[in-house]
Amino acid sequence: MNAGFDPMWSTNELISFALSHPPTDEDNDPHYDVIHVLRERGTREVFDAATRLLASACPMERALGVNIHAQLGYKQDKPFAAESVQLLANLLETEENEDVIYAALMAFGHLYRLECLPSAVRFASYPDDHIRYGVTCALAGLDDERAIATLIVLTGDTSALVRDWATFALGSQTEWDSLELRAALWARTADVDDVTRGEALKGLAHRRDARAAEAIVAELDGPDPYLTTVEAAEILADPGVLPALERLRVRRPGDRYVERAIAACATNG
Repeated sequence: MNAGFDPMWSTNELISFALSHPPTDEDNDPHYDVIHVLRERGTREVFDAATRLLASACPMERALGVNIHAQLGYKQDKPFAAESVQLLANLLETEENEDVIYAALMAFGHLYRLECLPSAVRFASYPDDHIRYGVTCALAGLDDERAIATLIVLTGDTSALVRDWATFALGSQTEWDSLELRAALWARTADVDDVTRGEALKGLAHRRDARAAEAIVAELDGPDPYLTTVEAAEILADPGVLPALERLRVRRPGDRYVERAIAACATNG
């Protein structure tokens, strides 16, 4: 914890400190340290204070309120999650500041409730790719047709980060399965981004797709297969992938991920 504030301060004192210390990109950031303390406190008093911030004319204050709501009471199973989602959904009806919009979408991803769907999908075609990335985080793990359909579209996004996270969400964050979902994953096996290709292969391996083994072998025999592809081999646990893994072992002696994949494929998982 950063020096400069006392975790035992009152809620209002902590909020004042956070507002006087804007967020930075540093690992040890007092702004977010205060947010952590308030989230951990998890009381109705903190909820009410964060809600008042949402009504502020200052974007930084609104963002602070959103970030507190995002994981408020996480040690008590987020007792205010339903209320927080509704407040953030209401906020997004009129919010124009992109930092606040992004914070709210990321908050949805932590609050993990289907009620966020209408608000989140509305930003799926937003011009800024940072916001579209936020949409993928908001929808990840929600087993709902609207969420799946939106993520399928986002797997074809112009941003590699958005494609990666949408593919990850479809491939590994849901048990949903359909021809459309598999088609989206298969399309990403030809992506220019290494991580996205691997996430697509993991998703196909999870679903025991018949095309997965051959595609995984092709990636493993490539010049520098990414970790996600090795993880896909482990998930698939197909003995037919073993020769490619053995070849990779020669290039990467002692790689524990390769060894784990070899063990899985040698024993059919």
